[in-house]
Amino acid sequence: MVTIDSRLTRAGYIKFRWFILFRKWYFYLVLIILILFIIANIGRVLNITLLISLLLFISLRILYMGFSSKNRNLFLPRRLVLNADSISITTPTAQQTAKWDAFVNWKRIGGYYVIYTSVATGLIVLKSAISPQDISTFESLLSSNIKNK
Repeated sequence: MVTIDSRLTRAGYIKFRWFILFRKWYFYLVLIILILFIIANIGRVLNITLLISLLLFISLRILYMGFSSKNRNLFLPRRLVLNADSISITTPTAQQTAKWDAFVNWKRIGGYYVIYTSVATGLIVLKSAISPQDISTFESLLSSNIKNK
């Protein structure tokens, strides 16, 4: 059994979203295409404007997600208890228990662990919230109980 007390901050969530974006292949594809357009048409201000607009749009989208009222529960302190058959999550407003088969995947991304409940949603756990002696137990619980679906 592993118990983790974690609280994700807005700044931490925004940093996490940047990590996710930089792991997507299509982000680099669009960036390379725009840079090639800029190189091919050095005198064109339009291409530089497109690149700046794209980066500004992405930045504003990530900031919106960090400050959206829809995500306010992400920033509540939470206690996770992982045991052999389930994960229990307790926040100041709710308490949930989910069997391991409710989770489809897990990943370590930067200083975060993500335990996915679907392709696009999951629990974000700060690696720094896990004691060094519990990290191997935590990862072995995840590996043995969550099979990629």
